[in-house]
Amino acid sequence: MVSFADEEAAKILILMDIVRCPSSQVDQHIGKLMRWFYDHLARLIYAKAASWKPMSVSQLQRYVETECEEHTLEGFAGECILPGGPVHERESALYADIQSYDDGTLAWHEPRTRPSLFGQKESDALRLAISMQRLGMLSLDGLRIVASVWNGTRFSEEQTPHMSETLTQTTLERVEAAGLIPDSVEDEDVVTLYKRWQLPMYELQVTPTIQTMEELRETQVRMLNNEIGGW
Repeated sequence: MVSFADEEAAKILILMDIVRCPSSQVDQHIGKLMRWFYDHLARLIYAKAASWKPMSVSQLQRYVETECEEHTLEGFAGECILPGGPVHERESALYADIQSYDDGTLAWHEPRTRPSLFGQKESDALRLAISMQRLGMLSLDGLRIVASVWNGTRFSEEQTPHMSETLTQTTLERVEAAGLIPDSVEDEDVVTLYKRWQLPMYELQVTPTIQTMEELRETQVRMLNNEIGGW
């Protein structure tokens, strides 16, 4: 399944963030990052982040917070309260369960995946990890180059993709100069690296957001008032 490939590839991306983390910050973040290595939610978020286009680290944090919400409101003015988040998507495809509607009604859930008209989508995170390997970045010498290039820049708050792209370019130039890129590498591998390698996420927080039914109801009321006020 694509979700399994996503999570395995995300482990590589998490470890690469440890490599990209400035040496002065590693002790502060490595415990959290290693917890993420074993955590379904963090791994799935890393995998999803390969397709996101945030304008800054702070915006990336807001994207992450949305993914951490364990319920979503859908329909007119959020009239339907539904389980949400990447972990729910993962587990609903794997496990049978008893689910409760917001009115207390119980219903049987059987494992299933959402059908697609275009077949199974290739994992962006896996494509990225494979491109890194083909570009020589996952070798010991390649990792040393990544660490040396990214060590001087701390990605926090308002750091942008422009800075990340500049460091990625420098990384590729040094990896190539070291003779680590084989002749078999394809242009698409370079494109994938630029398009899919997300801003470093070591400064972020990945914490599930669990809302009570009362809080969800209050949100529904606000959404309804906003809809009515807009007429």
